[in-house]
Amino acid sequence: MKDVKQDLFDRLLLLRSRYEVAFSCGSAVDDRWCELYAEIVEKGLHDSTESSLRAVRAIVDPAEMSAAAFWQTPLGALAFSAGGYPNAEMPQSLAALVLGCSRQYVSEMVKSGKLTAPHTGSRMVLAEGVRELLRRKLDKFVN
Repeated sequence: MKDVKQDLFDRLLLLRSRYEVAFSCGSAVDDRWCELYAEIVEKGLHDSTESSLRAVRAIVDPAEMSAAAFWQTPLGALAFSAGGYPNAEMPQSLAALVLGCSRQYVSEMVKSGKLTAPHTGSRMVLAEGVRELLRRKLDKFVN
């Protein structure tokens, strides 16, 4: 699995290639620029800056961001922890993917009050609670 910086770098190179094909011109954007920008965006995601979230939304295909698989990648998890998930509620199965645990464990967290379900018996949880748990998990890795 790619790390966040490499994922961003590869996506920026792809965008550069698409631009060059679409507009049939050389680009002033080189690999070094892509590498530096990927570093800036990654740091911004760690700091939860809105400009970095906007950059990720521009770099990542919207169809990919709507798929569960994106949110379990390192880039997706970091974007999620920075507040990049677009909805207030999410399925428990997606929460399990994001947190890297089982659906049963997510269900237990709902029962114990660590996560909040919007309705009794709902298979949904509030994304903000998942975000807080993920931030704590990521902080353990960084610190």
